[in-house]
Amino acid sequence: MEALNLLNSMHSLDPFMFKSKAEQQEADGNIHDAYFAISPQEWDKIRLPIRDKIQKLVSKALGAMTEGDDRLAREQYVERFLMKIWEAKDVNGIEPFIQAMQLEPERAPEIFFAWKAVCYY
Repeated sequence: MEALNLLNSMHSLDPFMFKSKAEQQEADGNIHDAYFAISPQEWDKIRLPIRDKIQKLVSKALGAMTEGDDRLAREQYVERFLMKIWEAKDVNGIEPFIQAMQLEPERAPEIFFAWKAVCYY
């Protein structure tokens, strides 16, 4: 039933999006791996370009670096931020971004999940 409810909540039956939604809902461990029909290598081949696109969006939102900026600290911040958007579970730690985007905090994870779909397609 859990898998059927996830499928019912989807706008696409694409295996990548279904696996992403299952991970977001922490239900991926309850669904047989064959159901996703994506090998780990295929998963990375799909996931990495999407992640790169989202990373560019996040970096653009942060603005240009200045001479006084700490490059490592910025990269770590972008990585934490990117993971929050990628996981699309909560907004803890990225509240200023949510406010700047004028998003309702309770809807932000759903919107971030949609970003993955847009970058994927």
